Amino acid sequence: GTRLEATCLNEDQGGRFLDKLDETGTMTIFTAIAIRAVERLAISCRPVHFDTTSVRVVGAYRCETQRESGVPYEMTDGHSKDHRADLTQFVVSMGWVERKGPILGSPEEGKASDKTGNNEMLTAISARMAAFGIAEGAVISIADSALITEENLKVMGDDIVFMTRLPATDNECQRVIREAGEKNVWDEIGIIAETPPTQNRPGADYRADETPVDLDGKRDRAG
Repeated sequence: GTRLEATCLNEDQGGRFLDKLDETGTMTIFTAIAIRAVERLAISCRPVHFDTTSVRVVGAYRCETQRESGVPYEMTDGHSKDHRADLTQFVVSMGWVERKGPILGSPEEGKASDKTGNNEMLTAISARMAAFGIAEGAVISIADSALITEENLKVMGDDIVFMTRLPATDNECQRVIREAGEKNVWDEIGIIAETPPTQNRPGADYRADETPVDLDGKRDRAG
């Protein structure tokens, strides 16, 4: 572009730039950049990984002022994933595809729940992924065990294929583990690590078993 002098990069210019970001919409800009990256790098967007992380902050925040000004999230107490319950926090939710390419993201208030975040992502996923050329119902949603709730299963229905870890507190999880051990008949998978095993660090050898499970009336497979 046009060569600029260092004096052009001042607080007024920075303020106008932030105003433009707000007027345009940060998600609109983020999506445009993500689509360009996906096209340039030929990245598959069918499997979408989703997770949240907490970001702790220090200092005092006037939440009442935030609500009045329309800020979409608040620094509040919440479940601290880095074990700093003494500090307030906000939460970042993120969806990404292969090669760790982020395609969805938003800040949430500090007390936001993973289970709620999954529900909101599932509700919006088809519309969002259409921008990346993914047909409705063609997304594979990959998330942690917070994905398995009655409400999330209803949202996914038969349209969204998902991969997750069954919650250890779920009765079906306990049954699958118990019956696999009792049956003791396995499908051999072998070593799956990309790094070649060495004498001092031999590769882990994997075996698996698959069985039907009932998740709130929905028939699925678990391994």
